[in-house]
Amino acid sequence: MRAPLFMLLLSSFFCVAPSAVAGLTWEATVRSPSIALGAEKAVAEFPFRNDSREPVIILNVRASCGCTVPELEKRQYAPGEGGVIKATYTIGDRQGAQHSVIYVQTSEAGAEVQQLHLHLDIPQPLEIAPRVVSWTQNEEAGPKYLEVHVHPDAGVELTGVETKDPGYRVALLPQPAKGRYRIEITPDSTAAPSRATFVLQTSRPLPKPSQVFAFVR
Repeated sequence: MRAPLFMLLLSSFFCVAPSAVAGLTWEATVRSPSIALGAEKAVAEFPFRNDSREPVIILNVRASCGCTVPELEKRQYAPGEGGVIKATYTIGDRQGAQHSVIYVQTSEAGAEVQQLHLHLDIPQPLEIAPRVVSWTQNEEAGPKYLEVHVHPDAGVELTGVETKDPGYRVALLPQPAKGRYRIEITPDSTAAPSRATFVLQTSRPLPKPSQVFAFVR
């Protein structure tokens, strides 16, 4: 009785084994390409291979946003054959941390939609932290500070800070380290709510003006 039972279990295992073999396997599902300051596009590649025993057809490839365009050389891949999905991200005026997802649907029975993640850190000419300073109403009207770091490839210097909003004083304080500045903002009073927008001035115009903000809440 034991031998027939063992043979039955063994034959059952081999019957289900092919369906458990993986289809497309990916070299990596997350990419973080380096980006130069001023770059217009970022490109990442997601290599894959068909590790199943049957041809796999990629039915659909789409991105989570219009800024990312995925490209595929062809749709069908034989067993053991590899390919690449190339993703091109248009930077535009985007800055800082960005995330885009590419969804890949295949002909594999029961396969879930594969997600490929594109993580980007788009450099900024001016890195500012924080961008907002605030005081609570009736708080002591002392100065608060923002730190500014000029990207070494930006080719600019910070020359001033301007505002058209009354009720605040602002000073630009160059720091000993090259490309480092501190902005000091002080409200005239915190007796009533107020707000102001400040525009950072540079030695030559930047594609996108940098602003910081102050509030009495």
